[in-house]
Amino acid sequence: MNTRYGARWNQAAGDKRWIAILSSLALVLSLFSFAGGRAYADSGMSGEGTAQNPWKVTNQFTLSLIGSSNYPLGGYYLLKNDIDLTGDWTPIGLGSGTGFTGTFDGNGHKIGGSVD
Repeated sequence: MNTRYGARWNQAAGDKRWIAILSSLALVLSLFSFAGGRAYADSGMSGEGTAQNPWKVTNQFTLSLIGSSNYPLGGYYLLKNDIDLTGDWTPIGLGSGTGFTGTFDGNGHKIGGSVD
């Protein structure tokens, strides 16, 4: 045992404590690496936005993502289902100063409905 700051200190116990603290810190920090993935991965739009692997548009929500920072107006998109736009709908690219410049493959599906 050593004397540190007027108190008895056990070297082995102190080392174990630091190992436990550092291990806990490493565990907590590793959790952040899982949260740092692509923010749009949980949106339901799979793909990469390329001609070979276009983003898959499956519903009104994923259609509305086109033109956002994660899904550019110039990307490649593939419609996987018919989509009904009944209700409140904001057109893609509205207010951005740029229209859609990408490729949108309807894949035999329709986008329709009564837009308010």
